Amino acid sequence: MRFLLPNDRSVYGILSALFGDDTKISATPMKDQPTDWVAIYVGDDDKPVAACVCNKEFVAYSGSALTMLPAVAAKESLSGGSFTDVMVGSFQETMNICSRLLMSDSTPHLRLSRICTRKDAPELAEVVKTGTRKDFQVMIPRYGSGQMACLVT
Repeated sequence: MRFLLPNDRSVYGILSALFGDDTKISATPMKDQPTDWVAIYVGDDDKPVAACVCNKEFVAYSGSALTMLPAVAAKESLSGGSFTDVMVGSFQETMNICSRLLMSDSTPHLRLSRICTRKDAPELAEVVKTGTRKDFQVMIPRYGSGQMACLVT
């Protein structure tokens, strides 16, 4: 493994800075769903080296909380099945910040390449095949609970 596999404490450190000290993190298995979103991280050679897979709840709640959209807007997006551009943009920024979970001074550099739905992420299979995975349940204060899985090579 060339990159860091985050733990509860490191995920809390990053996400509580974004969403508040009442953020709760626990290691909980995540069931992969077709509605998941994926953040693909690449190395300096532009090849996929890591990914974060997030369920739709995490996308809605993190995307809404970061820009302080009302919680009701996040819940409506879940029931309607689509996210606003603001939610997606804020989720992307959250995933960009989460790149710090996967690196240290002694690992190679990586960067967020893109976010997309699972079905639009064929490069995820590459990371799954060679990577190590850790799943997390994330309770975002005033919004709700979602899940994310970090995969690193």
